[in-house]
Amino acid sequence: MTATFTWDLPMESTAAAIARQHVRDVASTTNEVIDAELVASELVTNAWAHGRGTGAITMTITVADDVMRLEVCSDSDGVPHQVASSDESPEGRGLLLIEKLASDWGHVRRGSTLCVWADVQCL
Repeated sequence: MTATFTWDLPMESTAAAIARQHVRDVASTTNEVIDAELVASELVTNAWAHGRGTGAITMTITVADDVMRLEVCSDSDGVPHQVASSDESPEGRGLLLIEKLASDWGHVRRGSTLCVWADVQCL
């Protein structure tokens, strides 16, 4: 069985907290909530920080079998990039976290919209 939920989040600093609440509403186990909340928070924060500041951030959660896919979309000219763990740069560390918590992640461009997704294993 597959269930999909979609929300428009404000393009402001409160978006990550709202996203975490939506994850808690959808997730069924404590471990699932912890990992998925962290991933959602990072994805939404990146969309807010690197987006163009117009329109909303769209977050979609799809739960299928043993995977929760989190996808966050916003208007953006950039692409996600991660730094080496030894790099002193303050940017790109969130993607290291996503890589550790997610079984897979990636991004796709849809016109002027950048969508970044991550799959979190459900228990």
